[in-house]
Amino acid sequence: MSSILSDKNRKHIALVPLLVLAIMILVTQGFFVGPWVQERKMSNEVDFCPQTLCLVEYNYNRDVITVSATLYNAGTKPLTITNVFYDGSMLTQGFVGSPNDPTIVSLPGPPVSANDIIFPALGQWNMNTEGPTTPTILAGDIATLYLGVTTFNTGSAHILKIVVQGGGSYAFVIESQALS
Repeated sequence: MSSILSDKNRKHIALVPLLVLAIMILVTQGFFVGPWVQERKMSNEVDFCPQTLCLVEYNYNRDVITVSATLYNAGTKPLTITNVFYDGSMLTQGFVGSPNDPTIVSLPGPPVSANDIIFPALGQWNMNTEGPTTPTILAGDIATLYLGVTTFNTGSAHILKIVVQGGGSYAFVIESQALS
């Protein structure tokens, strides 16, 4: 009987739970971690963001004469916006920072009301940075520009050009869509 439970067999019995644990970890990675890693790779693909600054989405708000443009910094360094052009006309910088929301703890810097950031004056651009009061989009971060421009010509294409510190510039074509 003692030969059945020899030292060699005891080592094998002790290894079985470790082997089962290793297999469970590999299966878990395949089902949970694998898709997460693939999603992260896809979100960083050149097809999604072929340049450092990308336009994620935009929206014409005809009622209040504004366009909002959500931007993503796919680079490794912060991008500070120096100028914004719309159809070749330079817009003036207005409010930059995080909208003041009394339901959350206030951020450092002067409080700016959400209405002031979201509704720029005609010919101005405002920026929701979700924090800093400088027009900087941190690496891997998103910010929204609000442009004091509009068009009532459905289907008309417009050029949004953003110049960043250091001389880089990015141009995007945005189109006024029909109301659905």
